[in-house]
Order: sequence, then C-alpha cells, then structure tokens
Amino acid sequence: MNTLTTTFVRRLRNRDEAAWFELWEIFGPVLRAQLARWGRGRIGVETVRDLTPKVLWQHFDDITRIPRPSKHEEAMRAHIQAWANERNLDNKTDDVGNLVVRVPASSPDLANADPTVIQGHLDMVGEKNDDVDFDFEKDPIQTRVDGDWVRATGTTLGADNGIGLAAALAVVDDPDVAHGPLEILCTIDEETGLTGANDL
Repeated sequence: MNTLTTTFVRRLRNRDEAAWFELWEIFGPVLRAQLARWGRGRIGVETVRDLTPKVLWQHFDDITRIPRPSKHEEAMRAHIQAWANERNLDNKTDDVGNLVVRVPASSPDLANADPTVIQGHLDMVGEKNDDVDFDFEKDPIQTRVDGDWVRATGTTLGADNGIGLAAALAVVDDPDVAHGPLEILCTIDEETGLTGANDL
C-alpha cells in the first residue's frame, strides 16, 4: 500500500466520519449498481411498494398488476369485491357492472355523519409505445420509480383512475384515518363513453 492508502485506512480505523463519507461517495454508486445487478436488497426507494404512505402505494401497486382496459374491468371489479368481502363490507354490483361498497364509520361517534361518496372508475386508457409487446387484457403494468415520479415502462400507467381507487381503499384500511359512513362507487367504462356513470 502507498502512503495515501495507508493514511486513509488509518482514518477509517480511527472512525473518522469524514473518511467514511468519502468512502461512501467513491464506492456507493458501485455498490448500488452491483446490488441492482444481483437483484438483492434495496437502497432507497426502488419500487412503488416502497413509497409512502405505504397503504396507498401498496394498493396502487396491486391495482397496476390487474389488467383493466375499458370494457374489460371484470378482474378489477373482482379484486375490489374480494377486498370488501375480506373486511365484511356490504357490496353490490348493478346490471351494468358498477360496484358500490358500503363502509361503516371508523368510530361510533362518527356513525351519524352524512355518508361520503368516493367515486372512481375501474378502467384505464390502454396505450403503448409502438415497439412494446403488451396486451392490456392480460399483462400487468410495469411500474418504476423515477425520482419524484411513478412511471410505466412503454405503456400508460393507469393512475387515472388507479390512484383514485387506491386512495379509496387506503382510507378504509388506514387506522389513522377517521371517517363517517362511506360509499365507494366504482364505475365501468369511463374512458370510452362514461357508460357506468350514465347508467347508474
């Protein structure tokens, strides 16, 4: 080892915080790249499920995995029905395919409040880049976190209205959110004709 290396090692052994910071500045990017190649562990936010508030983003991540182009919302409706049934929440589907979930107040002192309707639509716009092989009736959206943005790779993200649906489910699941009676109304085919809303 040369004198510079020996001096640097001595600083590390002496717990010199500046030396450890310098080491991270030099090798941090290399370590991140290697961990990404290995597919092990995470440093920082790398997936949608890592974002906060967790209950919101975990619901959104689940939703992006469910194919739901306009006029093909069956799997998305079934997902929300299953979620409601797991929580013993009253839910009904009308003749058109709209779904309503009735949620009691989060506490007895809010039980007499007027019900609040949270409305979202089950479908999404299905558009993709010309060079992408993707079937919106079968394939999950490939999401990624890009700085402050959540993006989809080669396709539309479906945040319209996936994040709205996720927010509705998160309100119910987050124990820190106080609410009166809720009705979560999920309509079909908003993107290509407002069919569900028009036929309520």
